[in-house]
Amino acid sequence: MRDVELSSVGHWSSRQSNEHRTQVRCKQSSSSFDGADVGVPDGSAAKACGAPSPTTFDSRERLQFWRSVLENAAASEVAVNVCLPCFVCAHRAGVWEAPSEAVLSSIVLVLNLVGCFLEGFFKSTRLFSQTMRRSQVANQLVFITSQGVSEGFLNVLTSFPDISGSAATIALSQGTVRGVFYCIVQLLGGIAVYRLGRDVGWSCAQRHWPAVLRFCGFWPIFCRGLVLVSFLAMVVLGPGTSAPPARGGGAVGLAGAEASHGGASSSPSTLPLDLHAPHLQGLANIRIVYDEYTFTVPPLALGLLVGIAMSVSGAVVATLFCSVLFPEGSRPLARFATNLAATVLTLLAQARV
Repeated sequence: MRDVELSSVGHWSSRQSNEHRTQVRCKQSSSSFDGADVGVPDGSAAKACGAPSPTTFDSRERLQFWRSVLENAAASEVAVNVCLPCFVCAHRAGVWEAPSEAVLSSIVLVLNLVGCFLEGFFKSTRLFSQTMRRSQVANQLVFITSQGVSEGFLNVLTSFPDISGSAATIALSQGTVRGVFYCIVQLLGGIAVYRLGRDVGWSCAQRHWPAVLRFCGFWPIFCRGLVLVSFLAMVVLGPGTSAPPARGGGAVGLAGAEASHGGASSSPSTLPLDLHAPHLQGLANIRIVYDEYTFTVPPLALGLLVGIAMSVSGAVVATLFCSVLFPEGSRPLARFATNLAATVLTLLAQARV
């Protein structure tokens, strides 16, 4: 009788040990995604967790992640360089005028502090949802949205080169001490609001989960709608959207550009394209010729497309170098190197202008 009882106890202990190992493997497979999840469970672990096969799940999650990054980067470009200038830039005699250096420095400071808060907020929602994202659709939605906002929208919204440029401008105009103080406020304030964002995000994920879900369901639709509406506005309100028929025929391609000096249209400004230079109106008289038909590309829409392409490419490069290609311990150094390289390239580009 004792042998039977010992055998039963041994069988029960072995089963509990197997279940514990299965749970551990399930938890390990739910590690942070960051663009490329390398801690993928094998087929038996995925089956035990009730999750899809690793290959199917990871490919779908990667696709959703990168799509979210691209959508958020495009929406951030529109928000910062089209929507924001409409509120802070003066519009006189049909021309948009850039705000003063003091106002620009204040805007850069506010945007970066708000970005730090949102970075902390969505870091908490991402960590809260990542463990169960492979078994619950709601958690996966919050996880992907949090990643997309952090890697896409906030990468464009915040700018380390803008901080250094604003600090240099303050140092040259008001003294080195104020320029250094500007950097210190940004540094210490960013740390403080990031920590506040972490606490607020964790609290919202625990106490207001339905509201977080509603936001994550609405946000991708808002990003796509913002970009689409902006493009339509650029086409409808932009100057010079038509051209006379071509005299020759049979060619397909871009006709000769008759853009004004500097690549900017000389027509009255209808919508801004850049916060620092809102008067720029894109390339004028860029035509597409098809047989006897000639179509003029709207300058504003073309300029917005170029701006979105630059912001999206920057967000992708930042995501690769700051999240995907390096382990967690090396990411602070990778981010510092990326910001330093971006600052140097910005200074070189400004020196050539």
